[in-house]
Amino acid sequence: MSWPSKRTEYAGDVYVTVVQLFNVKKVGLFGQSDPYVTLGLQHSSAQTSVVKNNANPVYNETYVFKYDPAIDDNEIRFRVYDQATFGSDTSIGTARFSV
Repeated sequence: MSWPSKRTEYAGDVYVTVVQLFNVKKVGLFGQSDPYVTLGLQHSSAQTSVVKNNANPVYNETYVFKYDPAIDDNEIRFRVYDQATFGSDTSIGTARFSV
């Protein structure tokens, strides 16, 4: 009996839902942050909408990523940013999870 290859057995779609952030730190001088999340898996990436002036934004946004176990990268990467009115957006935090 031969076992299926890792590639054929586990390749497919990974669904990720960004539900909500809690207690997002304020990084600007005025008001709360305008947070959004970037997320990526292997060669794909996505970005949530920006929620203005909110330390506890609710997203409920689902993303679908193609997963290929033959690629030596099995982490979903998350990064939270504060959208800037002027200049560059500020990175607030990061997280990584293995698939």
